Amino acid sequence: MRVAPLLLLSTVGFAPLGAQASTVASIQVKSSAELEMEREITIGDIAEFSGFAEDEVGELQSVRLGEAPAGGETRTFTSEGLSRVFRAHLPRLQEKRVDRIQLTIPARVVVSRKAFRLEARDVENEIRTQLGAVCPACEVDIRRLAMPVLGPKFPSSASWKLRLRPELPKGSFSAPIEIDGPGGRRTFWVSGQLSVYRTVPVAKRAIGIGERIAANDVEFQRKDVTYASDSFPSETELSGAVAARAIAAESFVGRAMLRREPALRAGDAVKIVAGGEGWQVSADGVAQSGGHVGDTVRVKIQRTQKTLSGLLREKGLIEVR
Repeated sequence: MRVAPLLLLSTVGFAPLGAQASTVASIQVKSSAELEMEREITIGDIAEFSGFAEDEVGELQSVRLGEAPAGGETRTFTSEGLSRVFRAHLPRLQEKRVDRIQLTIPARVVVSRKAFRLEARDVENEIRTQLGAVCPACEVDIRRLAMPVLGPKFPSSASWKLRLRPELPKGSFSAPIEIDGPGGRRTFWVSGQLSVYRTVPVAKRAIGIGERIAANDVEFQRKDVTYASDSFPSETELSGAVAARAIAAESFVGRAMLRREPALRAGDAVKIVAGGEGWQVSADGVAQSGGHVGDTVRVKIQRTQKTLSGLLREKGLIEVR
């Protein structure tokens, strides 16, 4: 059998040997490789094979080069050391071939182990997602985030979960992060500072106790409500509300500042409407319960004496769906 000459190309400058063959199979050693969970490094981890049949290179790919580095660490091989390994094993592969094998080895090959990384941007996104579920109308601005120091303790397959309290923090916060890996679950802590913004009603003028609030008395503005202790009414809740205490100009209007007068009392005459796209029917009725605009109330249709529930759209108007 004719054995083609071995061609070694590396950064130390080996030149081609022998005549040009019709076919060249190549082995390209990478300058860097990152491992997942392997306990050892093999040639297959650091080299790419082309021009070979599938059953030709399995033995060479499985040749062991050494122990894999720990998570987050690296191991370096030189071209001289790798050349010796290939010279010891390539002759057996060449015996099966009639063409040339081209081998390229860089001066240094760095092998690292993929480590679990807890990225600050991912934690920030999770904080916003969880607080968004608590307050969909709120916008969270994270000004400072202190991440835990994990070290190379976890493989890249580890998973994590942030456990925030189901409430908006008042400026500063601290929350546990649970990380699950092969060795079990470990808890770390993340802390930081944030601000909460939302669109809220703001008094355009000073409003005295007992004054009925008109639509032009308030304006909805985006404000920093991080340290606000009150919740905020909607436009519907403000309609017909009376100030329960004095409200200064340019201050938030919270629910605790309002006294809402019922828009409907039991026994009031009402108009009942129902409809859909392109049609509507109405009937006269009598309120069977009281409520504010936006509440669900019971009404009786005068003509049929049937009692049903509907939404109090405005004073004297009930919508039935």
